[in-house]
Amino acid sequence: MYKSLVLSQIEYADILYDGLNQTECQYLQHLQNAGLRTALNCDPKTSISELHKMAGIKTLKERHREHVCQYVYRGVHGLSTSKINNMFVALEYVNSRSTRAVVRGDLAVPSYNLSTTRKCFAYGGAVYFNILDNSIHDMPTLNQSKKALKDPG
Repeated sequence: MYKSLVLSQIEYADILYDGLNQTECQYLQHLQNAGLRTALNCDPKTSISELHKMAGIKTLKERHREHVCQYVYRGVHGLSTSKINNMFVALEYVNSRSTRAVVRGDLAVPSYNLSTTRKCFAYGGAVYFNILDNSIHDMPTLNQSKKALKDPG
């Protein structure tokens, strides 16, 4: 019930969470924790990690990163709009030197001078995607990529 009524509303536009400050993100996580306590009828002393384990869901930050990586996967593999597809460029097309990042197949991370612009989707998406294992980058289908993101172990 919680997943369908509350979590779906919180996650509806979670791709935009990169623009939120830490206090706002903590507030959303607090809302999720309160909703889980109510839905699971848990004691206020129940740890947050135990709440998420009982509910079978990840924190909002973890789920946000999964969603961002799914959007980036779509963009890298030409499965999204042209704007998103063109937003993410392999580092090999930007850097002619043969560095580890180029060999690994990392994406070029846009260089921004202001910390506020580092919160944009193009920056965060490239950073999150570059952290992933290459096996996830190279998954042949979006569904396989989603499964690998949800269960990396």
